[in-house]
Amino acid sequence: MRMRFLLLLTFLGFLSQNASAEHILYHPKPSKKVVRLYMDRYGQIYPNNGFKADPNIFYMRGDFCHSEYGRCRHGDVANLNTYFNYHDEQGFDEVMKAYKVSSFEALQKKLLKEYAKTINSKLRESKSKKLVFLIHGFDNSFTYWEYIRLRERINDYTGEDDIVYVELYWDALRDQNAAYSYRDAELSSLFVGYTLRKLLANVDENINLTLLTHSIGASVATQALFNVDKWKDRYFQYYLDDIGYSLPTPRQENITLAMLAPSIPGVQTFNDINQTSIDENDNENYKRIVVGYSEHDHVNGKGMYSIWASRYGQHALGVSRKEVHRTHSTVINEKSDVKFLSANFTGDTKKNTHTLSQYMELGHFADFIDDIFGQY
Repeated sequence: MRMRFLLLLTFLGFLSQNASAEHILYHPKPSKKVVRLYMDRYGQIYPNNGFKADPNIFYMRGDFCHSEYGRCRHGDVANLNTYFNYHDEQGFDEVMKAYKVSSFEALQKKLLKEYAKTINSKLRESKSKKLVFLIHGFDNSFTYWEYIRLRERINDYTGEDDIVYVELYWDALRDQNAAYSYRDAELSSLFVGYTLRKLLANVDENINLTLLTHSIGASVATQALFNVDKWKDRYFQYYLDDIGYSLPTPRQENITLAMLAPSIPGVQTFNDINQTSIDENDNENYKRIVVGYSEHDHVNGKGMYSIWASRYGQHALGVSRKEVHRTHSTVINEKSDVKFLSANFTGDTKKNTHTLSQYMELGHFADFIDDIFGQY
């Protein structure tokens, strides 16, 4: 019995370590129609030349680690800069040579320019001039396939086949310590949002931009669009503010933010919608905000948590009708010219619901897509 128990623990440990690498160490096949972008937990962009980190090193355990952000736990080695600097000098030299740069910082700048150049090239070839970012949530190993289904649903609705898509794969941090994993994913989403903001600063402004998110992907998108203080007194906010206010917010002429099952607070997020770098906070390019929510969302509601989520919940926007209505009022009060739409999935089913695939199977998903891409 003791031996079986030890074997079971070993097996579960093996699974958790391999699951840790599901997102950013896994590169789906390239596509001519879709741009696929990969970021680590600090928003650092992966090289797109087929590079793969060694997961046995990337997610190493132990006290030895180096973190550029002043935090040091075993999970902190799982970022590209630390990996290159301390564990894979040969890989670093090969990547530097491939991109003709001499430092990690120069590599990141070049990758940003290359991705922006690719996106702009596809937009020039597009008749619709529509750019759609797809941003997944926490710990989802089926993102690649869900993105395919999601693109098909959008194309079927719009009748267009030349929309430019960017699939964002970010390290939503399935940490080896489950007690910290979601908290760390929240922090990771902020850094990823800032990198997305840097990318959009180099993308054509004369386009229609849609950020379509699932779950905590909403945190990535909102952080990219404006300077958010949604988790007050957490994550050394002063440091994050210093980063945010030094980066220009997106200036694309027509921006839609669509959030399905958003794992963020509503009012506490959108009362910062005017915190942008656009002159005099006159961000008239934010045209539409769409929320898809369900009071039966078991992840955002967390069981008994759902009873008080509408008032105190950090995930309230995705599970509470009252929070959605309050957020609507907040947005309109801050920016009366923004159209706020919501799709209520609650009546579709009383079963546990949260994954993107589950929501796509529900009847109100068509309403959600219509709210995003319909003419209003």
